[in-house]
Amino acid sequence: MATKLENEAKKQLKQQEKEQKAARQAEQKLLKEQEKADKERARAEDKAAQQLAKLEAKKVEKETKKSRKAEQALEKQRVKVLLSRPKIERKPAQIAAKAIAKERNPRLALRKVQSVRKNFMDLPPALWPLMLVVSYIWAKNTWEKERQQRDLKEARRFLKETRDIRK
Repeated sequence: MATKLENEAKKQLKQQEKEQKAARQAEQKLLKEQEKADKERARAEDKAAQQLAKLEAKKVEKETKKSRKAEQALEKQRVKVLLSRPKIERKPAQIAAKAIAKERNPRLALRKVQSVRKNFMDLPPALWPLMLVVSYIWAKNTWEKERQQRDLKEARRFLKETRDIRK
């Protein structure tokens, strides 16, 4: 009988050890699952924070765009008002523009070059290549000088025209 009792006690001890071992394994499994859940929660929080930051950045960008567009619209309206001046005020600028356009006449420039060529015609034919070079340089220099004068006049006209706009 003692052996039966001993065998039963051993079986019960083994059974208890198995149950304890299973409980420990279940606890470890539960801890691992909790750690995984914590990591996933942390990742989700980080992702949500990043998305929130992106949304805020987009909102700020939209607001700056709206403010910039509003400023541009105000500037356009201000310029529009200034440009809608009466024609009488713009008349001198139009006259100056026509005068400048007349000065850009390429036919007149060609006539000037031809007049220079006529001055050199009484030279011997051996000097004609030299005459071509000299007339080219002279025409280029005078054309540049006239172009600079035209540009200066046009700039002055533009400044006079847009004086009100710049204020």
